[in-house]
Amino acid sequence: QPFYMAIQDVFTISTISGKGLVISGVISRGTVRVNEEYVISSTEETVIATKIEQFRRQIEVATRGDEVGILITGATKENIKCGDLIYDKDSLNFANLITADISIKSTEESGIRTPLLNQSKYQLYLYAYANDNNVSYVIDKFAYLLLNDGEDEVMPGTKATVKFLLTEDMKLEAGMTFVIR
Repeated sequence: QPFYMAIQDVFTISTISGKGLVISGVISRGTVRVNEEYVISSTEETVIATKIEQFRRQIEVATRGDEVGILITGATKENIKCGDLIYDKDSLNFANLITADISIKSTEESGIRTPLLNQSKYQLYLYAYANDNNVSYVIDKFAYLLLNDGEDEVMPGTKATVKFLLTEDMKLEAGMTFVIR
């Protein structure tokens, strides 16, 4: 599967000017390799991964679930922020309208008491990952819930196929998971 990782932090290597930036995060999918080209989502800049480190140890390859720091060249710190993605070229597409199969937890399942209402604004947390039962949400976006004709709400404890209209375009792919708040 193609590589992508949500960027959790960005560091400049200040001891060696022009050496590059270190981005860190947990690999969500695929494999990252030294000396290969990748793309940064916010700028569409192509960067090269010149080094990969995991727990202060240099490695040549890292895979899904690995927490890594990647030294990249070809970008500046001002253009990269937390929540951006680094990914293989042509593996993600911009979208602002998504169709999703959702399952709304009831209060008995530690969920919500009130239904989700048609055309209401909700916050979606994307690129969520779990590590030792600690869940981290990397990107949050606002979206409007769009139900099918004749439907006004989605009740807690039910499942539904719905559409969300994001307030801004973002990189998405089929099968991504998210949390609604």
